[in-house]
Amino acid sequence: MKFIFRLSLILASMQLGLSPALADTTFYVALDGSDSNPGSLTKPFATLHRARDATRELKRSQGPMPVKVIVRAGKYFLDRCLELTQIDSGTTATPVLYASHSGEKVLISGGVRITGWTRHRDQIMKANLPAGEWAVGKCRQLTFNGQLQTRARWPNFDANVNPVIGDYLNIEDAAEPGSDTAFRYQEGGLPRAWKKPHLAEAMVTVAGGWATNVVPVARVD
Repeated sequence: MKFIFRLSLILASMQLGLSPALADTTFYVALDGSDSNPGSLTKPFATLHRARDATRELKRSQGPMPVKVIVRAGKYFLDRCLELTQIDSGTTATPVLYASHSGEKVLISGGVRITGWTRHRDQIMKANLPAGEWAVGKCRQLTFNGQLQTRARWPNFDANVNPVIGDYLNIEDAAEPGSDTAFRYQEGGLPRAWKKPHLAEAMVTVAGGWATNVVPVARVD
């Protein structure tokens, strides 16, 4: 009886292995899509968040199955974190795949799009920041037409002085004996007063360049 029982299990597993594979379900995401769409090729979603949620909904209603999320060409700005957890995982039999459309280039950015640029003067451009809380310590990079821009700084970068950090402003001493939060800089080092010094940072480099610290500026006396 034991032999027959074991054999029946083997045959059952073989029969299961011969069943046809589950068909893939594919969702599409495109810049001209809408999250109210069904996520098809002709009516794609607009965001990766919606595609993730649609995948979760499908797994809850129909159980594990192979899912593909195909992203069409373009640059996608995330207005919030795209969190993928264990519930978004697939298996060998039912994989979950996120991929760009064949032959198309996709860029996913955690940055914020800034529009409405106008000329301030000469080669200086200006634009209003979108609503929200902005801190210079959280926004250290700006790209314009795909090119990384150099942050406004003083002194201006001069590779002849130092090819790595450029020119620099010498620190004379601590503002008060023993202070590690304020310092006195070289007299005449700042030729003009800053309008908003609290929006700046100081990059403090130890002589020789073996240690650097970037700290926010509270105020300038």
